Amino acid sequence: MKKITETTSNSESSCHRRSWLLATGFGTGFFPFAPGTWGSFAALVAWMGFFILGLMLDLRKTTAGFVFLGPLLLWWLGSQSIKNIQSEFDNQDPSYIVVDEWVGMWIALMPLASVIARDPFASWQEQLLRCAIPFTLFRILDIWKPGPIRRVQKIGGASGIMMDDVLAGLGAALLTRPLINLAHRFFIV
Repeated sequence: MKKITETTSNSESSCHRRSWLLATGFGTGFFPFAPGTWGSFAALVAWMGFFILGLMLDLRKTTAGFVFLGPLLLWWLGSQSIKNIQSEFDNQDPSYIVVDEWVGMWIALMPLASVIARDPFASWQEQLLRCAIPFTLFRILDIWKPGPIRRVQKIGGASGIMMDDVLAGLGAALLTRPLINLAHRFFIV
């Protein structure tokens, strides 16, 4: 009987640690300054890594599934993680919880998928510009929180923590493609 109890305790502890790891964006939420920006940057790097690896391995359908289902899966897992540890928060939406930035960033990057897939071997400068556009748009919308983005945050709980970044990601995604086309037309040879 004691072993079963210990196993359950270890299992709960392991689940608790995984929840903290995911909710803090694999630790990026603990950076001493601008944890949301660092979390967003880590999300960008992870997304680019998955995406480029998928293209290199010629896993186009899997890569497309990742682009569209990845944010949804991450939203669900992140919400569960937040719910598991929310009783330990010192305020409603602590800055060290950055899984919401990961979700929003992955949504903001969705339009970039077709651009990179058409030209995966573009110069590093062009790839950097491509990534900078959704990253910057997302961070501006996430920090500024215009209109509905600010209002949805008042929902509270895991939903309130996640939804403002989802809306900021959607806004950034809507603006990304036209700005990439504009940048390509005027700045990239």
